[in-house]
Amino acid sequence: MVIEILLCRHCQSQNVIKHGRDKRGVQRFRCHDCRRTFHKPEDDRSYTADFRAQVLAAYQERASMRGVCREVNPSVHTRVRNGCWLT
Repeated sequence: MVIEILLCRHCQSQNVIKHGRDKRGVQRFRCHDCRRTFHKPEDDRSYTADFRAQVLAAYQERASMRGVCREVNPSVHTRVRNGCWLT
């Protein structure tokens, strides 16, 4: 049996409990010390380093933001929702 010690990503406390699931069905956790909620780091869905490098390379070639979006093809919803969708 493997026991995984989960640390709060905000305050590094071990005083963490399960706190339901988000709308995607991913397990959420809540820290008793700072009272903030979070996912496990591997459950985050941020952009990969390769994807970011591809976007930055296209942008440095003086392509417009629309041209970059055409090349890497993120959804329109992502572009509109996150003004700067590279972060």
